[in-house]
Amino acid sequence: MVKRIAWILLLSPIAIALAGVVWINGALLHYERATGHERNGLIGYHYSMPEWGFEYALNGRRMERWSFDVPTVTTLALLLASAIVLSVKKRRELRGWAIVGLWVYHFGCTVVFLIVDVLLWFDAASVFI
Repeated sequence: MVKRIAWILLLSPIAIALAGVVWINGALLHYERATGHERNGLIGYHYSMPEWGFEYALNGRRMERWSFDVPTVTTLALLLASAIVLSVKKRRELRGWAIVGLWVYHFGCTVVFLIVDVLLWFDAASVFI
């Protein structure tokens, strides 16, 4: 019983974060095929003359919304729901510091997901030149 609980606790936030990354990559791949452009600079580009700024590509805002905004918010909501559901359902098995560890673990998975999300956004927004 304890081993099953441990596997659920370890795999659920990782699976949710990986699903979010796969969703983002799938959306970017779809828009790459639909537009015929490569991933770097897919949603827009940065310019520095005469001033610094960012210009969206054609339909760039829509691509950004469905490639980053919706998957990121959904994944973050699912990670929060997972932490709440697991801490409520397993409150008898997990007490004290184990609950704190569960929340710290979910927070760590969230931070790693957000780092990957930002790096993918930088690539699609042509920040990496």
